[in-house]
Amino acid sequence: MLTPHFSLDELIVTDTGLDNTPSANEEARLRTLAAFLEKVRVILGNNPITIDSAFRSEAVNAAVGGVPDSAHRLAYAADIVCPGFGTPWEVANALSQAQTEGKLDFDQIIYEQTWTHISRDPQLREQRLTHVPADGSYLDGLVGP
Repeated sequence: MLTPHFSLDELIVTDTGLDNTPSANEEARLRTLAAFLEKVRVILGNNPITIDSAFRSEAVNAAVGGVPDSAHRLAYAADIVCPGFGTPWEVANALSQAQTEGKLDFDQIIYEQTWTHISRDPQLREQRLTHVPADGSYLDGLVGP
């Protein structure tokens, strides 16, 4: 376990069949990501969070079509769901509100329809985006269903 609620295994899981073993530096960033996710969990009422995707090795990132400088590639991001709290839309809004209230620093939240992407990249751009599945584009801001 990296933290009380997040294991290394769940942060590196992939269904690509490719090796997704992090380097020592990437594992250190995953520890930081896990600590960040503990804060996210508290904001979400201490409900369990399921990680859909977090760290991606170079090979895994390429296989899933990720950009080379993806926050996932750098061990800064996780795609999450938290059914005990609510829908991905509700999760994205709660995390956005927590940032506005000074309770959470993040680089990026993306409402992805079926999950919420959250990044703790050191840039801390406080970026909020909505993914448009029909054409793969992104809208500025959180745009609801």
